[in-house]
Amino acid sequence: MGVYGLHVRVNDTELAVLESLASDQGRLDHFFDALEESKFGTTESVQTHKTWRLIHAAMNNVDPRESILPGHFGDGQSIDGFHQSIESAAEVSAYSKYLITGREVLISVTGDYLALTRKSDVERVSKAISSISQEEVSRRIYQLYNRLGLAEHAVYDSKYAAGWYPALQELYACAAAEGQHILFSASG
Repeated sequence: MGVYGLHVRVNDTELAVLESLASDQGRLDHFFDALEESKFGTTESVQTHKTWRLIHAAMNNVDPRESILPGHFGDGQSIDGFHQSIESAAEVSAYSKYLITGREVLISVTGDYLALTRKSDVERVSKAISSISQEEVSRRIYQLYNRLGLAEHAVYDSKYAAGWYPALQELYACAAAEGQHILFSASG
């Protein structure tokens, strides 16, 4: 079964309530019952279906089959070590690598993953991804697939995943303009 991704914009108050909850289960319940429930299908959220792992791979030059899945990191850990260096610094701004998974893991248990990009980084990520086109994301996925011997799926997957990318660009731009944080949830 695939792991579905969702990005949600939250303000300072919404984030403070989430962070004030002591247990992982309390945080998950609040995210799903309050934040996702009220924001899903609005301009304050973007569903990336199962393509988040491919977009993440394109931004980090990693194998999409090994992209982050729930259970890989403990709560509160930085995930900087997970993000790979892009082959050329001129090719991609460093902050684009945080587009999908954010910079902080809030919850990582089997079946559920919740990460955060704080508003202090949202503007940087937004700026970085504004210079990366949908076509560039598709090209990166296509090249990555071919390099990994996955050519039979390269054309379809690269175009399909890249089709979800503009909505993420818009979400980050709106969050940056409004001084909001972004939560990323992967569950399946």
